Amino acid sequence: MIACRALEVDLRTGVRMAIDFLQDDPPLLFRLTVVDKMEETAGQDIAYDIDQPFAAPSNQEAIANLTRALGLE
Repeated sequence: MIACRALEVDLRTGVRMAIDFLQDDPPLLFRLTVVDKMEETAGQDIAYDIDQPFAAPSNQEAIANLTRALGLE
């Protein structure tokens, strides 16, 4: 996946791409892959619940916390 490769090359750009990807609520396996890669490259658990849609309040909070921590707001 392009978002995973982008995370390896540039964390900030990769996170933006990963968030855009997750907004479309892709199949579970793809969500898991992208979230795992974000956590690996960011070095933190982002608390994104792959079983919930992107719009779920808990996932919105997880994304907000990640973007704030990375200065992407």
